[in-house]
Amino acid sequence: MKTTNEAVSTGLAFMLAAAAGIAKSIGDRQKSAALNELLMSAIRLKMGFNPDDARRLDALGMRTCVGVFRPSDETFYSQSCVSGGTFARMWEKARGVKPFKAVLAGHHGEIQANIRVATGVAVLLDGKDDDEMMPRSADLQVWWVTSVDWDNDSIILSRYRLRPEARYPFTRNDAPARRLKLSRSDWEAHMEAVAITKDASSQAA
Repeated sequence: MKTTNEAVSTGLAFMLAAAAGIAKSIGDRQKSAALNELLMSAIRLKMGFNPDDARRLDALGMRTCVGVFRPSDETFYSQSCVSGGTFARMWEKARGVKPFKAVLAGHHGEIQANIRVATGVAVLLDGKDDDEMMPRSADLQVWWVTSVDWDNDSIILSRYRLRPEARYPFTRNDAPARRLKLSRSDWEAHMEAVAITKDASSQAA
């Protein structure tokens, strides 16, 4: 019998046990919903994943007319970016991609420093505004990652105008007011500018 010195990761063991434990009488709609919720919970709770877990995790996927579970979906990667943990590194390795890391970014208004970003994550950029309805936080512009073009190593950001009755900066209302497509080098230049502004603000405080 073939043996291995590498233990099964906590996250993979959790998902394997969950999938095996679901009764065969459970329909695809309920099963897919449960698997999506369980993987999202594993990511939020920072359960560990090994770099080579993607193949076995993807084997749990399902696609039927009433239920879909895709462990490789970018939604899970986006959650891992803001939650932290090892799922993101596994996801990147499986696709052979390099992460986009932001100096300041977050989700639901909780700003974190030096985190990976993906679709649905808010990013802070340096820049001036003449329009008070364009959202800002910590004297930086609030943008949203609307997609990442992994094949072309670029990232697309959108900025949304605030509504008069709602001035909370971390909201997305109506259609984007501005779009920005950045290459890897463009992205890194923007992050350098944010880092300079962040350091200057810290020193002033």
